[in-house]
Amino acid sequence: MKMQSSLRAATLILSVIALNCALYGQTPDSTDKQTQDTLSMATQSAGWGITNTVGDASQYLNSLTISTFYGVRLGQVVEVAATLSFSDYSLNGQELFYDLNVSSIIPTIRKYSSLTHSLTGDISIILSPFAGDDWRRLRFHLGASVRRAGRISSRSTMSLDSSRRYSSETYTKQVALGGHVAIEYLLPITSTVDIGVRLQMHAYLAPFWVEGENVLLEYLNAPGNSRYGFFPNGGAASLGAFLRVNF
Repeated sequence: MKMQSSLRAATLILSVIALNCALYGQTPDSTDKQTQDTLSMATQSAGWGITNTVGDASQYLNSLTISTFYGVRLGQVVEVAATLSFSDYSLNGQELFYDLNVSSIIPTIRKYSSLTHSLTGDISIILSPFAGDDWRRLRFHLGASVRRAGRISSRSTMSLDSSRRYSSETYTKQVALGGHVAIEYLLPITSTVDIGVRLQMHAYLAPFWVEGENVLLEYLNAPGNSRYGFFPNGGAASLGAFLRVNF
C-alpha cells in the first residue's frame, strides 16, 4: 500500500509540474517555441513600399513609385502576393539651337512638357528557397503584370525672329501585359513586422488596348523604336524599401 501511495504521489507531483510548465512556459525552450509558433501562425501579410524607378514612363529618368501589397503564405517556401503600384512623372524644359537656313543661321527655342501616369498590378509567386535564419530572409519574385499608363505631351518650336513656329501635342492611354522578377531581403523588427529592400524589373509586351496615339511612352510626340533594346515595348527597373505586417 505504501508503494502504491508513493507512486500515486509521484505521479501527481509530475503531473502538476508538467501542467505548470505548459501553462507558464517555465521549460528552457518554451519561449523560443512560442515565438516560432507565433511566426508559423502568421499566414497573411500586408504592406506598403516606396521605390525609385527608372523606366519608359519617365523617359528613363528617376521617378518615385508608391505601392501596396497583400500576400498569403502557402507553406514554408512559397507565398503568393498581389501588388498595386502607382507613379506619375512630369517633364518640362527648353533648349536653344541654331537652325541652318539657306541664307542665315536662325536661333530657335524648343520647349517641351509631358505628364505621365502609370498604374501597375502584379501577381507574384515568392520563393524562400534557403534554410537558416539569415538566408531564409532572401526571397525571389516571379510573376505576371498588367499596366495602365497614360501620357499627354506637347512640344513647340519658335525661331527668335518669329519667322518659324511649330507646335504639336500627343495624347495616349494604353494597357499592356508583361512580367516581372525581383529579389528582396527582409529585416525583422518584431515577430510580426518586417522592413525589406527590393530590387525589381518589369518588362511589357506591346499594348493590347490603346486610346489616342499608339506611341511608346518614352517618346514625347513621335512614334519610333525604343532606344533601349532590353525593353522594346517598355519596362522599368526599381530599387526601394517596404514595410510588411504579418498576421
